[in-house]
Amino acid sequence: MNKRAKIGIAIGASSIVMLTSAYAAMADSSGYDAYKSAVKQTHAAKNMTASFDVTVTDNGQQAIEVTSTAKMNHEARQSSGQITLKSAEQTETVELFRQSDKTVVKTGSSDVYNVIAMGNRQMNHMKKFDQSSDHQQDMEKVMDALFKNLDNYMTVDAKADGSKQISLQMAEGQVPAAANAIGSMLLKSAGEHHNRMNFGQQDENPLVQDMRAFHDQLPKLTQDVQIQQVEAQAIVDKDNYLDAQEATLVISGKDAAGQSHEVVIHVQADLSNVGQTTVDALDLTGKTVKEISPAEMKHHPRFR
Repeated sequence: MNKRAKIGIAIGASSIVMLTSAYAAMADSSGYDAYKSAVKQTHAAKNMTASFDVTVTDNGQQAIEVTSTAKMNHEARQSSGQITLKSAEQTETVELFRQSDKTVVKTGSSDVYNVIAMGNRQMNHMKKFDQSSDHQQDMEKVMDALFKNLDNYMTVDAKADGSKQISLQMAEGQVPAAANAIGSMLLKSAGEHHNRMNFGQQDENPLVQDMRAFHDQLPKLTQDVQIQQVEAQAIVDKDNYLDAQEATLVISGKDAAGQSHEVVIHVQADLSNVGQTTVDALDLTGKTVKEISPAEMKHHPRFR
């Protein structure tokens, strides 16, 4: 039900942010190290407010826009936020609340608050990911190996106030083969992942149908997928926290019918109130609540 929208949105949004952040990190030693240092320090902050705007156009026509604002407290494992999805045909808003061992999801078209309880397996996985530095170290090694030597495409502009602007620009033929292969794999697997989703009875739920309708607005690139252009910029403030990131990816490819597509993904991410954010509290007293058990979650392939 609403949990499927939350998971689908989270997977899609996180994939895009991870991909564009990876390209934003490409740099020579000074730019790369400056960016990596800011990422680490920002990630270590106890709390922050983040806003995202993601637009996807296909052959010049906007297919979908996703806007999101979230307040996060990593230390307390709490967050609150809202995601709005827009296409040419419809708009859907989803409110999300994370409270330690459960997530609450509510759509703008419903009065029902869906409470998704995490099972022991999911909780252990999330705690391991949050608390262990192994994942960060492994990711750092991969990023170093792939992106650290791209010194010809990065500029670092140190400002008088102590902030930095780190920029990246690569045209067709300049994107490394390994990075292009990874991007192609992520883009193609995203469509394949959606097609493999098994929601059982949830397939009849109007919200799940709405999410499928949004997904159908996106081109399904299956062959000849290439990243043609990358432009990225990161603003690091004087205290070495990421203040804003912006990235544009231009991707070409063909769908299963052989039709050519040029897809442009633009991501704008802004961070604020680092160390000074208070997560919005949620009181379910008097609200219409639907409990969703860990057993129901097992139908989603991410948690099998």
